[in-house]
Amino acid sequence: MRILNFILGCLGCLSFTCFADTSRIKVVQDYLQDLEKRGVFSGYVSIETSENSWEHGYGYRHGPSGEAPDADSLFKIGSMTKLFTGFAILNLADQHKLSLDDPIAKFFPNIKESSLEYQGEVLRIRHLLTHTSGLPDVTTFSYHWGSPVGVGYFLGLLDIFGLRSKPGEVYDYCNFNYFLLGEIISRLSGLSYIDYMESTYFKPLGLNSISMGFPDEADKAYGHHFIFDKSIPAEDVYSIVSFKTYDWPSASDGGLVSSVTDLKKWFKLFGEGGLVKVDAFDRNLVSFRYFAGIKNIGSGDDIVYWHNGMLSPIGYNSDFVMDKKGSLIIVLGNMDAGMEPQNIARHIYEYLESGDSSTLPAFAEDIKIQPMMFYTYSKIQLDILCCLLSCIVLFRRRADSHFTVLTFAFFATIFLFNSFSLPSTKSVAVISAAVLYWIFIALWRRKHPQAIKAEKLAFGRLVAPVISLLLALVIFNLT
Repeated sequence: MRILNFILGCLGCLSFTCFADTSRIKVVQDYLQDLEKRGVFSGYVSIETSENSWEHGYGYRHGPSGEAPDADSLFKIGSMTKLFTGFAILNLADQHKLSLDDPIAKFFPNIKESSLEYQGEVLRIRHLLTHTSGLPDVTTFSYHWGSPVGVGYFLGLLDIFGLRSKPGEVYDYCNFNYFLLGEIISRLSGLSYIDYMESTYFKPLGLNSISMGFPDEADKAYGHHFIFDKSIPAEDVYSIVSFKTYDWPSASDGGLVSSVTDLKKWFKLFGEGGLVKVDAFDRNLVSFRYFAGIKNIGSGDDIVYWHNGMLSPIGYNSDFVMDKKGSLIIVLGNMDAGMEPQNIARHIYEYLESGDSSTLPAFAEDIKIQPMMFYTYSKIQLDILCCLLSCIVLFRRRADSHFTVLTFAFFATIFLFNSFSLPSTKSVAVISAAVLYWIFIALWRRKHPQAIKAEKLAFGRLVAPVISLLLALVIFNLT
C-alpha cells in the first residue's frame, strides 16, 4: 500500500507540473493577446518546453489590415546574427584555420599595430568573441544607414581612434567586434560573409530562409511603428531612404533575415553535425557570460542561452532563450513600440520558470513617444549631425588627402540618399546641391593634383564646402 501511495504521489506531482506549465502558457497567451489589442506587439512567438509546445502569430505582416505573420514569415533578426558569426569562427578554429588567441593584426596587416594594442596587451580573436576588445563602435558612424563605403573605411576609422581599454578587461557590447569577425571569415574563405555562411551552413542544413536580404518579398514581415495609437509601416514613417538599406553586404553583426521555422532548425542542431563543441562553448560562457554571440543568463553553473536583436529605426526586434531542460522560446517581432519588446522571449522564459507575473512587462504609456523622437531625429537632425561628425573626422585625419576626399564623398552620398523622399521641388534642389559638391571635388582634384600626393592637406581648403553643405542641409530640412 505504501508503494502504491508513493507511485500515486509521484504521478500527482507530475500531473501538477504539467498543469502548472499549461496554465502558465495560458497566461502568456492572454498577455500577448493584450499586447496585440493595444497595438504594441506584432510578430511570431514559438514556445517549446519539456512538457508543451505552442506557437502563434500576432498583429500583421504589412499594415493594420493585413494577416498575421506565420512560422515562415521573414524578419530581420538584428544582433541575433552574431551567434551565427560566432559559431562560424569557432568552427574555423576547430578546423585549425585560426586560433582564438590569434592577434587581430594577423588578419589586418594594413592597420597600425599601435592601434591594435593597449598597455602592452594585444587585441585577439577571443576578445572580439567576448566583447572585451576595448574597441570603439565605429560602425555606428555609417553603415547602419546604408553606407556606400567599404571595409577599408572602417579600418581607417579604427586607425584613428584605436582601443579605449585593455583587451580582456572591460566588457562593452560593441557591434564592431562582430563586424571584424565577419571580415576575418571573408578573408580566410575568399568569399563574402553571406556567401560563406550560405554555402557552409544555411544551404547544406536546409535553412533556406536565412539570408542577408529578403529572398521572397511575399513572405516579408514589414517593420512597423506604434505612433499616437496607430500602427504605421516603418517605410512610411521615415523619409530617409538610407534607413531602409540596412542589408549591407558584410553586416555580420546584425544583417541576417530569418523565419522562426529555420531558427528552430538551427537551435535543434546546436552541438550536432559539427556546428559547435558545446562543452568548450559552455565553459567559456561560465567564465565570460558572453561568448560567440550568446549570453548566459543562468545563475552559477546553470547555463541558459540568450540573445536579442533590435533594429529600432526600421521596426524589428528579436530574441530567443534556450536551456538544458528542453526549453526553446523564439520571438520575432516587426513592431517598434518602446524599450521592452525586444526582450519578450526572455520575459516569457522567466515567467514560465518562476510563475511570477511581474516578469511580464506592463509597457508604460510613454512608449508612443520614442518612435516620434526617432522620427524627428531622422527628419531634421541626422544630416546635420553627419556633417558635423565629418568635420571632426577630417580634422583628425587632415594629413591623409585620400581619406579626406572619401569622407566627404560618403557624407555627400548620404545627403543624396536622403533627398529621394522629399517633395519633388526640394528633391531637385538637394540633388543639385549634391551634384555641385561632386563637381567641386572633381575640380579640386584637377586643380591641385599635387595635394593628392602631398603629405598634408590644408584644412582651410575644406571650410567652404563644409559650410555650404551645412547651410544647404539647414535650409532644405527646416523649411
